[in-house]
Amino acid sequence: MNLFWGLSWVKGESMRAAQNTSIDYFYESDVGLRVIVQFDELMRSQPSIEELVLCAAIVSRSVAGFHDNQRGLIIRRHPDGRTFRELPSDEQYRRCARAVGDRRGVTVWIEHASSQPSLVESMTLERFAAIADLLLNAGWSTASMRTSLVRTLLDEQCPESVRVDAASELGLSRLSKVRVIAASQMQVRELNRGSHFQSTTAASWQAKVGSTFAIIVPENSWAAPDVENARSGTSAVVTIANIPRAWRVASGLLRLTSNDARGYGGAKHILEDDFGAASILPMLVTSNVTDIADVAAIDEACAELPWVAETLCAVADSTSVRHAATSLYVHHSTLVSRLKQLESALGYSITTPQGKFRLQFALLLRRLTRETSD
Repeated sequence: MNLFWGLSWVKGESMRAAQNTSIDYFYESDVGLRVIVQFDELMRSQPSIEELVLCAAIVSRSVAGFHDNQRGLIIRRHPDGRTFRELPSDEQYRRCARAVGDRRGVTVWIEHASSQPSLVESMTLERFAAIADLLLNAGWSTASMRTSLVRTLLDEQCPESVRVDAASELGLSRLSKVRVIAASQMQVRELNRGSHFQSTTAASWQAKVGSTFAIIVPENSWAAPDVENARSGTSAVVTIANIPRAWRVASGLLRLTSNDARGYGGAKHILEDDFGAASILPMLVTSNVTDIADVAAIDEACAELPWVAETLCAVADSTSVRHAATSLYVHHSTLVSRLKQLESALGYSITTPQGKFRLQFALLLRRLTRETSD
């Protein structure tokens, strides 16, 4: 069936079904037409299954669900956008569940619908099931299903058995080893990090989670977004069972990255292997740290003088004052003079081992509070 012809057919069938209920149709016609319009507008954007489920949830003002029993894929969306990966505990949803075409074990439902759904609920369910069938028939199933399966792998609330089934659908076994990447933008290219990280042409698995892009790659691959100013955090090698934690680590490392457009310092791409124990810092820091004295002192100094941010970052990243001066393209004596001003403003020496650690830690905390749009 041609996709656009199919949409017209679904629309006609929905209208005819509504018209057959005469008085009820006229009573709920405005709401029914809004249901049709809402789904039609969604279809223009060629949605994924997850987006379709969310549309059904918004239209019905209730949790909506999609279940592919063969793949072990469960998608439930709340009207506020939340996603659930398990079947509802209340079995009543089964009474109003609709089969998706003639696909065995594929159903959709609306959870507040009664055993005898209203006209609007019936129209929503009918259109929900018919469009899901069209999406699957139109060849969008591969991309949207892969996206949903990746999100299932990342979801720590999802039972491990379901995540293992999702991994199997993606061609991964329980013992497969992967890296998880959190990126600010997509368009990924693979990088060669020497003998330990050989470039590979193996496939990656990708999905957008909120405003962040999640990428799962084979263990011997390290990828980075191939977009100017894009940033990424990459986990260590993990098994399928540990992917949710790896996603949290990678997302945290992304918060520590910077393209240094506004003087925050740091690398654009951070690998957990290189960052070590400090990788857990973003997971521990969940509140605003701008009221911490060391961070506030750096902010004040940066606001007063234009060279402060790059000077502090250079000192923190360099092995010596002379090396820092070289990286800043200034004379050694010029940097020494700047350091005296900075140490007076910050209240401690930034060239001693203890002082440098204090500076590095304060800069890390400062990066965690900066806007992620840099």
